[in-house]
Amino acid sequence: MNADDGEESVFDTDYMIDNAAGLQSVAVMVDREGKAALDRCSRIDFIGSFQAAPILWALGIEIALKAWVCRSSKSNRPKGHDLLDLFDELDEKTQHLLEEAWKCGRGKGTADDPIPEMAMPRKVLEAKTLQELTDFRLSSLRELLEEHRKVFVNWRYLHEMPRERPHPGVLDKVLTVLIDTHRKHREN
Repeated sequence: MNADDGEESVFDTDYMIDNAAGLQSVAVMVDREGKAALDRCSRIDFIGSFQAAPILWALGIEIALKAWVCRSSKSNRPKGHDLLDLFDELDEKTQHLLEEAWKCGRGKGTADDPIPEMAMPRKVLEAKTLQELTDFRLSSLRELLEEHRKVFVNWRYLHEMPRERPHPGVLDKVLTVLIDTHRKHREN
């Protein structure tokens, strides 16, 4: 039965994860093209890549989180684009599982950036005192989702100067953790 018949459909979470992985693959290609465009001095190609790659990664994260929501909470139709809201829809056990996967670095990712440098809390990156600088710890998955919560919505409109500053390496690694952990725990 489909949604038009008034029944909630159950989504195939494995397909959703494959969809997210496909978006990740394309995001990586677009990101690489953007870097190549700089070498070619192609401003238009760079701007397009600079905007498109984070949108693709954020959409992949959204779809992967929705797969987790469908799987863990039995919600058939998670709504919205806010990554933190989707994470908060997960039951506590699933949130803990994903946080542990993040800490263990299961996500290898395809980005070249080492994760410790990318995953620093914004407050450390913006530190003005030695005390602020030495108060270092890696960001939790939840903190990174909060930092990137509206990238998919707001980054589509660069002319509006969105306040988010997505980091492609972080987005890639977050998505990798969500995908890898889902595939590893598929049978559970």
